[in-house]
Amino acid sequence: MKIAVAGLGYVGVSNSLLLAKQHQVVAFDIDQNKIDLLNKGISPVRDDVASDYLKNESLNLKATLDSSEAVKDADLLICEATFLRGQIREGNNHLFAYEAGKIAKNANVDKLLLTHFWP
Repeated sequence: MKIAVAGLGYVGVSNSLLLAKQHQVVAFDIDQNKIDLLNKGISPVRDDVASDYLKNESLNLKATLDSSEAVKDADLLICEATFLRGQIREGNNHLFAYEAGKIAKNANVDKLLLTHFWP
């Protein structure tokens, strides 16, 4: 199963690492530094468990800036959609649920899973 994960914050990194043990995972983010770190096997977030997992587990994981590449032929898109449409997301780059829906629809993603944690 190919799984696309939107965002490489704590939630996205955790989801990506756990799922990449048994599935092909392509994570995307707008931060090139996070992409580079994860592709080098270094956690882009401060988390000892994530760092240990990257060092010691065999993972089918790739990170990219290109959301189209990530979602292409994906069976599932996982996206943390913290904010509701119309809310201000100043200083935060989480997608809105409707944005995740558009990405999934345009790429013919089979399923979309929205996670939601109030800020």
